[in-house]
Amino acid sequence: YCSGGVKHLCAAGKYGSEEGLSSADCSGVCPAGYFCPAGSVSGTECGSVDKYCPAGSVAPLPVGEGSYSLPEDGPEATRSDKALCPAGSYCSGGVKHLCAAGKYGSEEGLSSADCSGVCPAGYFCPAGSVSGTECGSVDKYCPAGSVAPLPVGEGSYSLPEDGPEATRSDKALCPAGSYCSGGVKHLCAAGKYG
Repeated sequence: YCSGGVKHLCAAGKYGSEEGLSSADCSGVCPAGYFCPAGSVSGTECGSVDKYCPAGSVAPLPVGEGSYSLPEDGPEATRSDKALCPAGSYCSGGVKHLCAAGKYGSEEGLSSADCSGVCPAGYFCPAGSVSGTECGSVDKYCPAGSVAPLPVGEGSYSLPEDGPEATRSDKALCPAGSYCSGGVKHLCAAGKYG
């Protein structure tokens, strides 16, 4: 822009898209999703999904691990904001991913595919879980890392027997002298044998 007979570069964060400008405002503030170094004629695309450029940016900003760029449904080269990774997800390279089935993400800002860890024994974790869900009943069991409850099946019983019925984590074959049905072990009745 030119003022008082002197030529000035448009300031960083602004752009001058036409000739004959006379104000330090130039053509305006660099648009969101773009950056404008000093003397820019137009905005330059922010670059990639791991960078973001709010309106008035002078250079791309790193999204950082544990956050993702926005808008998610917009072009990757013109992201304009970032957000902290929500629970049940992990964020790396500016991209949000659900925690894998069999794992859980109990806090915000996770950046590793390990999330918060493996789903605990007695619980199951579908993809995107914030915590484990109780396995359910005595006829089901959930070892550590379960994606869904597993059926105990006839002829077996769930373990630990002295633990809560809703969080059984293993199963065993029915021993001699007993019969097993619905995940429960029963002694053979008096006068009968097994």
